[in-house]
Amino acid sequence: MPFEMYGTTSGNFYNNGAFAFYGDKVYYFNGGDLLCADKDLQNSVVIEKSVFGDNLSIVGDLCFYTTGSKISCRWLDGRSDEVTDIFELSDCTMRNACLIGQWVYFATSENKLYRFPLTDWETGFYVAEDIYTPYMSLCELDGMLYYQSENGIIRMEPDGSNQKKISDLKGEFVTDGKNLFLSTGKKLIFLDLDNDGYVSETDLLDLHDDETDYWIRNMNYADGYLYIAVESEEGYYLLSRTDTKGEDFLVYDTVICTPPLRLIHMCTNEETKYAYCYTLGKEEGDSEYSKDYVAIDLTETGE
Repeated sequence: MPFEMYGTTSGNFYNNGAFAFYGDKVYYFNGGDLLCADKDLQNSVVIEKSVFGDNLSIVGDLCFYTTGSKISCRWLDGRSDEVTDIFELSDCTMRNACLIGQWVYFATSENKLYRFPLTDWETGFYVAEDIYTPYMSLCELDGMLYYQSENGIIRMEPDGSNQKKISDLKGEFVTDGKNLFLSTGKKLIFLDLDNDGYVSETDLLDLHDDETDYWIRNMNYADGYLYIAVESEEGYYLLSRTDTKGEDFLVYDTVICTPPLRLIHMCTNEETKYAYCYTLGKEEGDSEYSKDYVAIDLTETGE
């Protein structure tokens, strides 16, 4: 079963799992509290107060998240309100974490990548030591892991063995379940993979030549499209999409946010028909940040 079906997305690792999905509900953190809401982010309910967590992932009826150096979980089906701390680091902090299949993967402040199985919450296994902090991308394809290292994209067995660099490119990437799609800021690049590890790189989008000066800031895959949050030179964030061939590039009418708010994370998921955006910012002179959570209807037409 693709790990997207477990309530996460292929972009969950680098977008800090800002949103996760369970049944017909969306889960996210707001003001330190864990909330669930309808698919359009209406009718939100506090599930757990003062969590101050991050990196949401859901598998079955279990919700996982990080708090500093801990990974915790709780049931979502009502059988218990108890929260269990299942893993803790003693000498560093976690930066990103996500579920892939039956494994929890997490990266640390030391640029190392670890994993532990859902069947054994006491043992963590070290699998890589050079995960690249600015991008922190991690995907699974056909039983192999791909991650962004300090020197390029690495393919390896899930246990960290047989590591091989397949590309010198650096950027954030997601998968459609078959290949990788990588953003370098101005370009969207298609990485065509084969079983021998050969990779061909094709530019799908090149925003250097676009009439509007857009930068790619975040992206996710869902329902046959790559959904891309772009930032204009004026600081406006908009949602766009393209198919996996780089055709039919479409910019939605809906503005995600305008200055001083900036986009922090964006997530799409199969069958929800929404893009979920977390924005943050503050006016000059303000002492507190303003945040907002936006659900953009993906069925609306763009321009």
